[in-house]
Amino acid sequence: MTRVHSEIIYNREGDINVHSDTCPPDHTIENLPDDIRQYYHDLLDEWLDKSKGTGIFYLREEGFRDYGNEE
Repeated sequence: MTRVHSEIIYNREGDINVHSDTCPPDHTIENLPDDIRQYYHDLLDEWLDKSKGTGIFYLREEGFRDYGNEE
């Protein structure tokens, strides 16, 4: 079973930093219940609506690195 991690980070107006580790139950996305799937949709909407492009929202395989976009 592939382990998955999730996180949302962004700067809200007034320089308030929002940061939540949002890993799924048992760190897997296999057989996610509908309420947990909706939770991730809501988190993405939050990031899109409030982040103004700051920070990051991700669901990723444990150990995955985006080697093409490192600074």
